[in-house]
Amino acid sequence: MESIPLATGLTPPLKLAWQSSTSLRVAAAGNGRLYGITSDGSLVAMNGTTGELVWAGKETYLPTRLALSGSELFAYVAGKGLFRVRDTGNGSEEQLLVSFGLTASTNISTPVFQDGWLFMAVDKSLVATHLSRGSLAGASLPDVQPFAVVPIGESAVVTLDGKGTPSRYYLLSNNQLSLVWTGEVANAGAGQAERPYLVVGEQLLIGIGEEIVAYNLENGRIAWRRGGMPTGALLRAGDQLFAAGIGARLTAMRLSDGAVLWQRGYLFDRALQRETGLAATASQVFMGSILQTNPDGMLLLAVDAASGNFRWLSRGVTQPWVGGLPLQAGETLFCYGGPRTGAYMPLSTPISLTPAHIAVTPRPLRGRASEFETGQITVEMAEPARVSIAFYRERTGLASPVVANANWGRGTQRASWTPNGAGGYTDANQFGYVQVDVVPNSGEPYTQSLLLPVNTFPDILTHWAVASIEAMVYNKLLSGYPDQMFRPDNLLNRAESCTIIAKTLGLTGPSPGFQTKFTDLSGHWARNAILALEERNIVGGFAEPDGTFTFRPDLNMTRGQEARILVVAFNIPAAPDGFHSKFTDISSHWAKNEIMALEKAGYINGFAEPNGTFTYRPDQNLTRAEICAVVVRIRNLTR
Repeated sequence: MESIPLATGLTPPLKLAWQSSTSLRVAAAGNGRLYGITSDGSLVAMNGTTGELVWAGKETYLPTRLALSGSELFAYVAGKGLFRVRDTGNGSEEQLLVSFGLTASTNISTPVFQDGWLFMAVDKSLVATHLSRGSLAGASLPDVQPFAVVPIGESAVVTLDGKGTPSRYYLLSNNQLSLVWTGEVANAGAGQAERPYLVVGEQLLIGIGEEIVAYNLENGRIAWRRGGMPTGALLRAGDQLFAAGIGARLTAMRLSDGAVLWQRGYLFDRALQRETGLAATASQVFMGSILQTNPDGMLLLAVDAASGNFRWLSRGVTQPWVGGLPLQAGETLFCYGGPRTGAYMPLSTPISLTPAHIAVTPRPLRGRASEFETGQITVEMAEPARVSIAFYRERTGLASPVVANANWGRGTQRASWTPNGAGGYTDANQFGYVQVDVVPNSGEPYTQSLLLPVNTFPDILTHWAVASIEAMVYNKLLSGYPDQMFRPDNLLNRAESCTIIAKTLGLTGPSPGFQTKFTDLSGHWARNAILALEERNIVGGFAEPDGTFTFRPDLNMTRGQEARILVVAFNIPAAPDGFHSKFTDISSHWAKNEIMALEKAGYINGFAEPNGTFTYRPDQNLTRAEICAVVVRIRNLTR
């Protein structure tokens, strides 16, 4: 069976510089230090290079909000108000900046800075104070509780209420805050204490529920919204937008037009995560998570920014690596939010590895241990080193050791493994990965991680729809071919489409006694699925010259035909009157209304043409990958 190598160009870019038992609930980095508030309310400063505690403040702060501006920190103290804390080098000076009644249940925002002013929202008030002049400004907010204030430039800020609705305020020359507009309501519902947001050009992007909503900062109208998006964290890196969410799902979007470049689901199921965060370098995206059940409660995942390919995972075999919420400061990546705080820094001597360095056979698939055969790990050693290898399963964090502290020389080394109850693959809701710790005879130790593909076929590892395909296979809505290939770009015929839709709807066949009008389905393998959809008026057929009707099950399905089936099958609401489609090739097409319904709901993207326009190509035949992508978005399926 084919082996699965490491991703091309994978290198271990960071080493664990330090870890501390200090647990930070919220953090900020700057001045060569990591600042944070512990769960008991202590504001601390840690040396960013060594992790040593430099000083701790005297007040007890609310461990929910912390802002850093230069060498000054801003945080809240219950019963007193907002404090300014100056880092004096070996200690701190604490000063009450704005006094107001404050309890742990008071709704407050993280302070933000604009043109020398500090802005914050407290319950139903927007407050601004000038940091050098001491001037105060205020405004009453609408009858909603704010959760964030966003600086947008030129003495202007936007408040976000509990439903994610923005309101824009302008700070006048007489120190008065004037309401410019209140934005269009996104109908997101209440109950979420905080939502991620990002300012990109003239738009404000907010993660609301399972979608990203983009507001026009000029008028507060919704510019666009895209459904099926994970929205636990948003990050801009270069010309890309990254969105991460519960379930370790990560989406890369193009900033210029919002097109999805890739979307993947990685490590843990939705129930395990409580929080997630993002950081990025030019080539990598770091997604950190705080987990519910894992013994150390934290993970840090690094993926390739251009493709989403897995790079490494912060779990060592012989050394305790640190995960959690990532915070980038220069060349240091801090992690906090769980039982430990730590920092990663670049290796002083980068390790050069190729795909041939580590390989695993056989190719593992998601399932119970009994479904796996004994396998083999092949490691091509570039130099003599002490090596430890283990398999992990994430729900318990337990490892199945394969090799422990073996002294290996240069060249090819092999070790056999067998899945068992101590680790590896014992539950359908877990994942597995190989972790290889290498301690060279000379130089710095490093760790290589190889995420073992689950429900992954050799021909989709770099495909744009890999995450959607894996989700469909995991949910048993589609399968591969007997030779273990998926063939994502193969065309989908009408019978195959009906089978997928019927499975997604939980239909196994028509009602007893149902009489089909189609004359060409006798003995066909997909007859029951087609009839189940025919009975519910989800599919139609072809009127023949002799007065009969046929379904033509082996005819390729077009993108327009599939659009009509999807809209009827999943009750997709029609696009409102006046909706303007971005697609330039559907104006006279018979499936125009159905295509626009899917477009308005954010379920389809279309094709970006070289001239800058977008097309849908409704008469083009549908591929297996395309049906996976749209069904996953509609049903919000995960692996």
